[in-house]
Amino acid sequence: MSNLLKHIAYCGLYCGLCSARNRISKQASDLHKTMKNEGYEFWATEVPNFNEFWKFLSSSCNPDNCCPGCRDGGGPPFCGIRKCAQNRDIEI
Repeated sequence: MSNLLKHIAYCGLYCGLCSARNRISKQASDLHKTMKNEGYEFWATEVPNFNEFWKFLSSSCNPDNCCPGCRDGGGPPFCGIRKCAQNRDIEI
């Protein structure tokens, strides 16, 4: 698959406009940066489940960790367009 198609869903939507790939990762990155500047990674480790939250937040900062796009196994699991295209080996 060409890099041009990587972030175009089978339905034609551009994955770069999706909140999971764009807005959520930016917000997670901003929150992570703020919490890091405040020293949360050092003093909040005693807060219940903080380590799991910190790991989740850290991984959410990268849009490729949030959703790889429907062509790489992401996207809504109920999408009939993707299922149909994959069953027919359609790439465009």
